[in-house]
Amino acid sequence: MKVDSILKKAENGERINFEEGVYLYQNASLAQLGVTANQIRTQKADPEIVTYLVDRNINYTNVCTTNCKFCNFYRPPGHEEAYILSREELNQKIIETKEIGGTRILMQGGHHPDLPLTWYTDLLKWLRATHPEIELDCFSPSEIDNLCLVEGRNAFEILEELRDAGLRGLPGGGAELLDDEIRSKVSPKKISGVRWLEIMGAAHELGLHTSCSM
Repeated sequence: MKVDSILKKAENGERINFEEGVYLYQNASLAQLGVTANQIRTQKADPEIVTYLVDRNINYTNVCTTNCKFCNFYRPPGHEEAYILSREELNQKIIETKEIGGTRILMQGGHHPDLPLTWYTDLLKWLRATHPEIELDCFSPSEIDNLCLVEGRNAFEILEELRDAGLRGLPGGGAELLDDEIRSKVSPKKISGVRWLEIMGAAHELGLHTSCSM
């Protein structure tokens, strides 16, 4: 098995199998992968056009009970610097985003122990009514898991209500590295990699878009 032969297979429009993908991950250079990816892109789309979108990451609260070692953002409940953004503040941030051509917001926050599901669904309904042209990718899998704990309900039910209130996708936050040995060291209170994938699977079942962030 050689890198060049696998990449040529991909360039010719053939699907590579799992073993070939692993081999590329272990042996191909970033430059090789980048060149091949661009060649495939030009076959599937107009080679003269590259698209992108403008979005904004909005942190609706910094209250969190997880206190990951790498995070300088969170504040524990009751801290003098803890906040939950008002709708006026959220509205202003979205207006600023639209003024520079923004079409999507990624709204994430800490694991707030006291905000009920209705707070989130009411917020989504308000956002959808106030800014109907803005796509809403909100609440990472670890935030969804926190809502499950707050409400005593499963992830599918939580996500279904959020979707019906206007949610269109989940950002990939909280993935870090989906290796529980590492997660136990850097974010021991956060959900496991298996749980992260389980929640994303439920989101896919409901037709939500997802991403993965490291």
